[in-house]
Amino acid sequence: RAGEGPGRPAAGSGSLVSPAAEEEDPLQELISQLTKVLHVSRSKGMDVGAAESELRRAINESTTNNISIAGEDAAARCSHFVIHPYSSFRYYWDLVSLLLTCYVFLSVPYELSFQAPPTGGIRLVLDDVTTAFFLVDILLNFNTGFYAFGMVVMDR
Repeated sequence: RAGEGPGRPAAGSGSLVSPAAEEEDPLQELISQLTKVLHVSRSKGMDVGAAESELRRAINESTTNNISIAGEDAAARCSHFVIHPYSSFRYYWDLVSLLLTCYVFLSVPYELSFQAPPTGGIRLVLDDVTTAFFLVDILLNFNTGFYAFGMVVMDR
């Protein structure tokens, strides 16, 4: 048809991505699969539990390279620097985070109420350590696995 080409949608297609680009993008492929499963689930009048089972089956059958879903061979597929959300390192990191959050919860109102900013000693060091810890925590959260549809995704 006239006006069609790479990057231009076919008349009435509603897609701004060329068919070749859709085939190359694994995320688009997964979204397309999920959309199909939802339409089939609705047309069959399936309940939520059955639709969820269908979604899990579709995700498990997905053969994309960019999205790994934890399973029996998850260790072989995950990146070296992605932290499992249930690892012992992550558990202790979150425990320290909880303790430092409690410190901030107590110290900030004290400093604001009595106009006593930390001027030296242990409070100044602890404030600087807390700030550095939470900056590193932001980066660490970018490298931690997460749950999608009840399964662990170990890719960035």
